[in-house]
Amino acid sequence: MDIQAENEYPLKNKPDTPLWSENFAMVFNDSVNKVSALFGIGTWYLDTSVWRENFAVTLPDGQVLVNLGLIHRDNEVVPYWDGWLGRMRTKGW
Repeated sequence: MDIQAENEYPLKNKPDTPLWSENFAMVFNDSVNKVSALFGIGTWYLDTSVWRENFAVTLPDGQVLVNLGLIHRDNEVVPYWDGWLGRMRTKGW
């Protein structure tokens, strides 16, 4: 596979598509120790000038640890994760 370096960077010209966002992810897995991790970074679909990140780890006992990065705009934190947390609570997490 021939990967061109210029294709590995965020898009310079963003498409004019409703709710479009750009995302990059890395997944790690250790099947022997039953541990896995996901790192993701991407633009926020409500404002593609804002990047947000998350990191999640699954442990052998079934625990899932999640770190949600903060978005700062105009010296204020934008709590973009509130909707997600509400959905997780209704599902019993």
